[in-house]
This record gives sequence, C-alpha cells and structure tokens, in this order.
Amino acid sequence: MKFKRMFAFLLLAMGLIVAVEAAEATGAATSCTPYNLGDTGPDGGKVFYVDGSGCHGLEAQPYDVGSDVGATSVETPAISQITGQPYDVGATSDNSYVGVYKTWSDAITTSAAYNTTTITNALSCSTSAYPTTPNCWHLPSKTELGYLYEQRSVVGGFSNTLYWSSTELDANFAWNQIFFNGNQNYYNKTITYLVRAVRAF
Repeated sequence: MKFKRMFAFLLLAMGLIVAVEAAEATGAATSCTPYNLGDTGPDGGKVFYVDGSGCHGLEAQPYDVGSDVGATSVETPAISQITGQPYDVGATSDNSYVGVYKTWSDAITTSAAYNTTTITNALSCSTSAYPTTPNCWHLPSKTELGYLYEQRSVVGGFSNTLYWSSTELDANFAWNQIFFNGNQNYYNKTITYLVRAVRAF
C-alpha cells in the first residue's frame, strides 16, 4: 500500500513537471508584442494578415514598385528621399507615387530588390531572385495577393487595375489579382501589370 502511494505521488510529480515545462515552452514561443492589421511590420511594411497569436503574419510594402517620373531605368530601386527606404518609387509634383507596370519576370526581380534591410540581410535574401524563404521580400503568391486585396484599404495606395502574383499556371502564364472587382485570373507573363512586394514575419 505504501509503495502504491509513493508510486502514485511520483507519477503526479512527473506529470506536474511535464505540464509546467510545456506551459513554459508555449509561453516562450508565443511571447511577443502582437501585431494588428495596419500596424507597421517588423521590416517597415504594412501588416495585412496576422495569425491567431498575433506574432506572425504578412506585411506589404506601402507603395507599388515604381520609378522616378521620367527616369530612364525602372529596374533598379531608388532610395526614397522621403522615407529613406529602398522603395522603387518616385514622388510626383503632388508628393504621390507612381507604380510602374512590369512583366512577370521583372515583377519577380524588382520585388526581391527590397531585400537590403537588416532583417533580410540576416536571412541572406536574394536581391534579384524569388526567395527560398517567405521571410524575404517577394512577389506575393496567388493566396497572399488575395489576402492583400481583402485588406487593400488597410494597406492603401493600390490602383484599380491588375497586380501580378508569383503563382504560375504554366511556363507562359501566371495568376494575377484584379483590384477593381476582386477576381483572380491568369495572363501571359509578357503583359505588364503593377507589383506590390510582401514578406512573412
């Protein structure tokens, strides 16, 4: 009888230790300052999706990929004098920004050109190719672009036109998001549409 009580006590103690360790591990994994939609994300973008913990989600660049008005090159991002960020954008006379229409392959490379921050440098993100990790700035997938469309008023700065996604239908066609009606469709990769880079955090 005494042995059974000791054994039961030992099992109870072991169970409590395991429960405490699990609780501590869970607490450590979820300890963060939660993000809300519209917040500034970890790498300076606008948060447009968060998971249940609020610790992880997606952020988008606050502007479309663009170019200085009248510039001869639109492939190399210019440092914005207003924000100090590597937005490939140019201020017009009324301080608005102009997005530049890109082919699908150019959309891939110009989205990656934002990978010059402390965070993306630590992740060894490419500045010219689609990343191997979603934590690098990239052209959004079809699903990510759908989330971005749903939160377009939170992020802001979109045009009522088509935006490229990174999701391919085949070698010649890729999906895009139509911002004037919410539909998604696929078009030839040589056609030019607007671009908004995103990253996961």
